[in-house]
Amino acid sequence: MARAFGRAPTAGPVWGVRVTLHAPMIGPACPGSVNALALALYGRWTVDFERLGLAIVDEARIWLPGRPVPKGRPRAWKSRLVTPPATRKFEGAVAMACSRVDLVPPRGEEIVVAAHVSAVFKRTGWEDTQKRRELVVKSRLRADLDNVVKSVLDGAQRSHLIEDDSHVVAVNAWRMVAPFEAPKLEGVILSLAWCSVVDR
Repeated sequence: MARAFGRAPTAGPVWGVRVTLHAPMIGPACPGSVNALALALYGRWTVDFERLGLAIVDEARIWLPGRPVPKGRPRAWKSRLVTPPATRKFEGAVAMACSRVDLVPPRGEEIVVAAHVSAVFKRTGWEDTQKRRELVVKSRLRADLDNVVKSVLDGAQRSHLIEDDSHVVAVNAWRMVAPFEAPKLEGVILSLAWCSVVDR
């Protein structure tokens, strides 16, 4: 269900942990099928934190509508390297969305950050003809997932949620396509988990 900007986030127990879904940007709501799959993947990932000696202190999940833009290669201009405009625009949108989240991330030497990125691309006619009804499939759109993660983390670094993306110690990323009920939907679900080190 779509939520207008400014409303309080919702929270609920998922896989034994508290998960908060923030909607800081005005745009289409994340469809329930994509959100449910992202929650399941995020939950399966966080259950391994205990074995890694980590305990979740706080977390946030942010829906970023719009086509995911991978990190572009810097271009030489007047004897210096410049990030492509499309990448700068996308990172600015990510930074603005993260800045609107009403959450004060915990700080401290024993706090580490884990990031879960779910990139959703629009469904193409080729995927319809192939009758691939799964959510996690390969899209024809050329965008390397690792470069999308880099753009998202660089954008989040400009906000108050991440001081430096070098503080992120774990990354989990998934590439998805939009469900059949919303074939043109695109966006990124960014999940950040701040964890304390309980066992080295």
